[in-house]
This record gives sequence, C-alpha cells and structure tokens, in this order.
Amino acid sequence: MKNVGGVKKENGDVISMTNYFKKNNVLPTIPNLLLSPLEEIEKLKNCFPYKNFNHTYASYEVPNELNKFLQNFFDYSIIVRYQVIKKKLPIHIDVNTKVKFNYLIKSGGNQVKTRWWDNVKNPTTKLQECEMKELEWYYLKVDVPHDISEIESPRISITIKINT
Repeated sequence: MKNVGGVKKENGDVISMTNYFKKNNVLPTIPNLLLSPLEEIEKLKNCFPYKNFNHTYASYEVPNELNKFLQNFFDYSIIVRYQVIKKKLPIHIDVNTKVKFNYLIKSGGNQVKTRWWDNVKNPTTKLQECEMKELEWYYLKVDVPHDISEIESPRISITIKINT
C-alpha cells in the first residue's frame, strides 16, 4: 500500500486495526464528476449475493473511471463498490474482510452512526460508535459485529476492500 493510513497488506494478509474506525487523511476527495447519482448507481450491476436483502442493502460495481482513479493510490489490487443502504442494517460481521475504506457520499440522515458491538446474536455492550462526515474517507474494522443506526434516506458510500 502506498501508506494509506496504517492498513497495509503483508504476505497476503491485512494487518488488523486496533481501533474500530479511523479517519483517513491520505486518500483524496473524489472529484464530483466521478460520482454517480443514486438513479445511475442502481442501474449498475449489484454484486451483493443476497438479492432478497436488496430493499435494505446493495453493493454496485463502480464505473471504470472511478475504479482507475482509486486504484492509483494502492500498490495492490482493490475492489471498489458503491454501497447503498436504505434501511437500518442488522448487526453483522463482513465475510472474508477485516478492514474496509469507506467514503461517505450521503449520510442517510442526521446523526446516523456506525456502531460496533460485543456479539452478533445477543449484543449487550456497544463497544464504539462513529458518525461519519460526508465526503471524507474512513477505514472501518468490519470483522467485529457492527451495524448502522436508523436512517431517514438512502446512505450512499464508496467502499474499498483488498482484492484477495
């Protein structure tokens, strides 16, 4: 990785983060001309495998121009997606992913938070929470139970993970 804020790839593994989230000041603001409106995003290929969950969550391929722009900041292959969340996400752990970079385009409402929990099935303790600001990069620990609080409108972000 080209020093993208403390998350790097070594011997095929991602070095785990010690915090649940961190603002990333290394990746640049994405130029508006590379961002698509929701109506155009929803015409792209949805890569999320659970189609019965599309009313809540979808993950769309990004146009080649956006993918190339972001790939320039990494020295290994990445997967870039538009992430659209339309309803409160349940507590979950991302599959085969330790850390993701997220660039929030639309927050989904006032005081929408990403929250980390002690357990998926019977959460009793909130470990941490963050309210991400629009048009800023964060990296998030996603191999720990986490969710998104109630939203008022679609939450749109760019998400990057290491292509393993």
